[in-house]
Amino acid sequence: MKKLVVLIVLFLFHVGYGQNVSEKKMTKTTIKSKFSIKAIKAYQETATFKIEDYYAYLALFSSAKTSDSLKSEIKNSIFSLFENENVKVLDITSKDKNKISLTQLLSKVENRNYNFSISNYENSIVGVDFWTTKYDLKIISQENTHQFEILQQINFKPIVKKFGAKYKEVWTIWLSDLE
Repeated sequence: MKKLVVLIVLFLFHVGYGQNVSEKKMTKTTIKSKFSIKAIKAYQETATFKIEDYYAYLALFSSAKTSDSLKSEIKNSIFSLFENENVKVLDITSKDKNKISLTQLLSKVENRNYNFSISNYENSIVGVDFWTTKYDLKIISQENTHQFEILQQINFKPIVKKFGAKYKEVWTIWLSDLE
């Protein structure tokens, strides 16, 4: 009887250990192991479009001419570009390179009429589930104009999505914290 209990415990330990190993393998899938260099470059280009979308949305949101109902839609669109709403972004209202939460920034820029110009994109070496994109950002407001060099982290991770009754792993790009 004692041997049977030991065998059962060993079997359960082995089954549990095997599940943990396979779970770890799933989370260790890297961008480089999943995609070719050409595909990664295409995804990096898509990320630059997301950066441009962010600043275009931010300009619309900051406009005093934009209606409240449209601002609500724009705010949702801005949040959808990020993996999480508490991400730290550049405080464009300051000449210093301070970081604040995205929610705080939206409160500060509303009805302040900002415009943006982005240039000189440069993508970094790819990490496990992210890369960084460096770019120059020119911020134009009624009060002044200033420029920053930004290092933006871009997250690129697999998520499981449901399509009808089937589930599929889909890699998704999100803007993330500034460095």
